Amino acid sequence: MQLNESEINALTPTQVRGVADLLELVFQDSDTTIELDEAQTTLTATLFQAIQDKSFKQLFFNRLDPDTQFELLEVLPESELSYLLPFDDEDQIQDITEPLPSTPGKQSNDSLKQIFLDLVAIVQDTSLSPAKAALKAEEKIKDLTDAQHIPLAKALISQLISLNIPINTPQNFGSYVRFYVVLNFLSPRNPAIAKAMIPIIEKTILALHALPNGQWIVKVLDQLPVGIIEFIIRRLSAYERVTHFEKRMMYCKLLLDIRDQSKNIPTKALHLVLKQHPIS
Repeated sequence: MQLNESEINALTPTQVRGVADLLELVFQDSDTTIELDEAQTTLTATLFQAIQDKSFKQLFFNRLDPDTQFELLEVLPESELSYLLPFDDEDQIQDITEPLPSTPGKQSNDSLKQIFLDLVAIVQDTSLSPAKAALKAEEKIKDLTDAQHIPLAKALISQLISLNIPINTPQNFGSYVRFYVVLNFLSPRNPAIAKAMIPIIEKTILALHALPNGQWIVKVLDQLPVGIIEFIIRRLSAYERVTHFEKRMMYCKLLLDIRDQSKNIPTKALHLVLKQHPIS
């Protein structure tokens, strides 16, 4: 296994020992998943950028428990994501058209495709409040298994990306709020779904940056589900690992605006997230 010397040389002696401990975990019993704390996850993100062997990175990633995979995906740069969780559009479309098993009280010809179309209609229905969209989405997917959530969520994400709706009006932003509300019922902490979400999360971050001031940012952010706000906050908090200077400064400014203005504006969902992930 080859390591990028410049990345390793930048580590402190304590971090080097931490890297050695992480690598030892990978080579231990392969049937045991690895759970990491927040500091280890941060160090692992650095280690991933130092490891030059993609196959070893894939092995390392596969050894991590799902929650740790999700947290790692939030902080890794986009260049590290493509080979960790392949996203096959053809398989995805095939999955959502397969018939669902018959269940009591439901028609036997129900399919993931129909549920997908129903969820898209919910996202695009401007008459629905987020609360009503949540009720309708929950009703549509209540009989699905966790395994069925993944292709359905990927299809929904792919659809929104292909529509390329700008977040420049209240009506369009409402579509994104409903999208996030629907997605919140489809295991968004699953690593495969989290990876597919990143382009839309990035688009949402750009939209937040375009708002007039920090008060607007906090008010808009608070309309999103807790899990989505957490995803955004954790991604912004990884600004030091962003190599593009302007993007790094944008992340940092957004984070500071959220920290400062959330002290002055009453929030609900954002307050819950900041209790768990305070911004220093």
